[in-house]
Amino acid sequence: MLNAIDVALASIMLFVSTSKVHTIESKPISVLVKALSALRVEIEFRSNEINSRVLRGMRDAGGIVARELDATPIEAPVSKVCEILYQEIPDWIDLEPLRSDFGKGDPI
Repeated sequence: MLNAIDVALASIMLFVSTSKVHTIESKPISVLVKALSALRVEIEFRSNEINSRVLRGMRDAGGIVARELDATPIEAPVSKVCEILYQEIPDWIDLEPLRSDFGKGDPI
């Protein structure tokens, strides 16, 4: 999982470095980076109890990729992380995305 997250983050960095539209600070990129980074920390340090807000934030990230960044180099790596979550955490798909609550709580 950590490898898939690192690949997704690297893909995002490469994408923004060549983009004329997106920056690392602009939405939706900033949301993806925040969600993936928070997930990485949770898996690295709290793999037995991943914070539900982080998992819900990843539901947002999956939706963002599907709606706004499909057919970009970011789509496949972020989708891979979501696929792993789906396979390893059966209840993940049933979690409600954070939506407008994204960024208003701790840790995400």
